[in-house]
Amino acid sequence: MSTKSRIYYECEDGSFKGVYCHYDGYPSHVYPILYNASWEYVVKMVNEALANSGLRCLSDDSYEVFRDGSSGDDSWGVKEWPPCSAALEYNYLKRRDGSVECIDYRANHVDCEVHGAA
Repeated sequence: MSTKSRIYYECEDGSFKGVYCHYDGYPSHVYPILYNASWEYVVKMVNEALANSGLRCLSDDSYEVFRDGSSGDDSWGVKEWPPCSAALEYNYLKRRDGSVECIDYRANHVDCEVHGAA
């Protein structure tokens, strides 16, 4: 599936940094992965994807970044989460305390507990 999403993490200074993810953005897929991942792992994943051309997909124990030779876009740091974008269906935020939030393209919070979080 090609449900698009953005994956963000909360920075130490309270701002947010995130990256585009092209495939499998549904909460039933992404939320459990982010819920079970450490904040440090999400930081590493997002920063590696930013250094390339974004995330292609993620799974329970790995992720794949686009490696097309283009330089990464480091302009995804924002002060408010989430930036509004009707073009993307879901935005996720991994907080420093380990919690995960999700909103849909209409800025509605998604109750991810129903999507298999531990």
